[in-house]
Amino acid sequence: MKVAVRLSPGDCMGLPRTFVGFSGTDTNYYRTMQMWKAHGHIEFDFCDCQLQSAVNSTDEGYIKRRCRERLEMAGTYILLIVTYKEMAKRLGVDPGTVRRLVDRHGPQLGISVQKGRSNTTNAKWTHYITREDADRLAAFYETLHTRADVASDAEPFQRQGFFYVIQLVPEVLPNRIKIGYTDNLDKRLTEHQTAAPTAKVIASWPCKRSWDYAAMDSITREGCSLVLNEVFEGDPEGFTQRGNDFFSRMPKPDSERVLSEHSPLRQGDSSDEEDAT
Repeated sequence: MKVAVRLSPGDCMGLPRTFVGFSGTDTNYYRTMQMWKAHGHIEFDFCDCQLQSAVNSTDEGYIKRRCRERLEMAGTYILLIVTYKEMAKRLGVDPGTVRRLVDRHGPQLGISVQKGRSNTTNAKWTHYITREDADRLAAFYETLHTRADVASDAEPFQRQGFFYVIQLVPEVLPNRIKIGYTDNLDKRLTEHQTAAPTAKVIASWPCKRSWDYAAMDSITREGCSLVLNEVFEGDPEGFTQRGNDFFSRMPKPDSERVLSEHSPLRQGDSSDEEDAT
């Protein structure tokens, strides 16, 4: 997430300082602050505390320390947020649907959920996300809604497809892995790339739908930790090796069982043969 950080009011005024965090989608608010500062009849000033260069690191602790240096310059931190209730109103759904969307797709979308109280009287605890995360979730929901509208009701049920291992953000979090079953591997990868453009398939195997949970349990039995739902963290090669081991022991997905001559399932074939004679 690209974040621009500003400090208000003026650094040299000796007044209480408020740290204001802006995401890349909130640039218009920052421009408004610039306009206020430049206006001769508006008493407003602020100091730019944005990092002069990008933090070239994937170390979460180091990045947080760099940001904390800016945060500690002020006594109050302001971040534009969106509650689940506000997000539900935006999408035209109930808050429960928003919660399920975030629980299921939040990790792959990179959405971070926080919990806090609003500034209203008798305020209750509520879940909220940043404006940037809200925009990302809205775009993803629109994509899901569009796909649901154009999907064919007559699409046949597939008994076999693929079990896949996908790196969601390989350039930043190479150990963040999404695994699962799909009827259409190319389509599933495209869906993930809607929210994570650099996502890539690092392994896949032909798989019966009925093997889904067994494959999931076997591949994640060791060497990894659960993030949420079907998203895990672990060595990508480990996922591939355990997947190869599991599927090497399974028959071909399109293979059929040989029926006993005493099987009642043969009755249909026998009657067909009698009719033919």
